[in-house]
Amino acid sequence: MNNNIEDMWKPNWRFRLYAEIRKRGYRNLYDFLRDYPSLTYIKLADKLGNFCAIQIEFIQIEETLENKQEKILAMDTLVRIINARLKRGWGVGFHHKYNEAGVYADWMTIFKLNSNFIHLLDKVEQIWLSLKNKPPHKGWLPISVEDAIIQEIFADWSD
Repeated sequence: MNNNIEDMWKPNWRFRLYAEIRKRGYRNLYDFLRDYPSLTYIKLADKLGNFCAIQIEFIQIEETLENKQEKILAMDTLVRIINARLKRGWGVGFHHKYNEAGVYADWMTIFKLNSNFIHLLDKVEQIWLSLKNKPPHKGWLPISVEDAIIQEIFADWSD
């Protein structure tokens, strides 16, 4: 596989990404993501071929806007970012507070930089605060949006 950055960003990258998804038998990125619920964006991009992690995020956001699945986006991105940033689990390691802050920064950026999600900022902030105020057990890593802790912190989210 040629992981040339120029090839990754050729103007037809969206077409190529959807072609890879369909080649694997999926209708869209959302369906593909459901089969890999805790895989990080980097690992998803590697699995699909010559793509960047941010391209996967872009398409996920586009599909969210089309299908109005904001809660699923918030849950799914949090699971993936936690798994990317906290490889050994929640609260583990000398720099765990720094790594947890990285989760917060990465996750909030998705919502702060997209004007379509400005109305979600208070909800997302409240979810993060509930996670921080009642932290999961040491070593916790969510395996999917169905994880009990993820379900608990998102319980009050109404669309």
